[in-house]
Amino acid sequence: MWTWIRTPVVSPALLAAFATTCAAHSLHLAPTGTVVSGSFELAGKAIPLPEGEFLLAATRIDEARIVSVFLAQLDGQRLKSAVWATTVLEPPAARTNWVQAREPCARENVLFRLDLAQDTSRGEYAHQNCLVVERRARSFGAASTGIMKDAAAWLAYHDVVLPVPVLIVAEITRIERRELVRVAYAFNPWSYGCNRPSPPFVESIIALGKDLQQHFDDLLMGRRAEPSRAGLAIHQCASALASAGARQ
Repeated sequence: MWTWIRTPVVSPALLAAFATTCAAHSLHLAPTGTVVSGSFELAGKAIPLPEGEFLLAATRIDEARIVSVFLAQLDGQRLKSAVWATTVLEPPAARTNWVQAREPCARENVLFRLDLAQDTSRGEYAHQNCLVVERRARSFGAASTGIMKDAAAWLAYHDVVLPVPVLIVAEITRIERRELVRVAYAFNPWSYGCNRPSPPFVESIIALGKDLQQHFDDLLMGRRAEPSRAGLAIHQCASALASAGARQ
């Protein structure tokens, strides 16, 4: 059984040395508190990050050899944004087919949905390619489970205000035969100067999701996978009221 162990944030000098020796390794092997920017590797897969520095907050490996990591970007005592990613450490046996507990594009009341699966396999092999953007309320509360529970414990230890009132989350699920990648990008509107999730703010997250959906499709299909950095920028609202509230 895998459990999460809390580790103090590492000093900048130690982080620099660690980054030099472990740059080519999967992030799940790093200690919590490791600082990452630009992108990171997870079991051989390149996971892009939005602008800024992120802290590795939690790691999990389940019995099916599926590895997950959670990274947080902090804004004082608020969670500004987060990325959580899941993939396989070892592809399953050749005849194994991934079975989803729920279809990634079957959710109700979402802000945006884009299903690019075009599945012609007729169930002969696993094939999913879905982007869902949704509003999530009161994230990282007492009911959190799995890696989200581990992340909530890390955030609470670092005095981050929980639960987070509102997050806009873009989640990409890409499954192709024996390969699986699921990555979610979450953003707190208050940390971007927004009193509420304004249309431009949500549209910028949708644009990010579309760009990254193409990236992960290219990644699993063996094509050159380099997302546009311009597509990873999130809209900054001009609300002074929200900016002041975020500092309180």
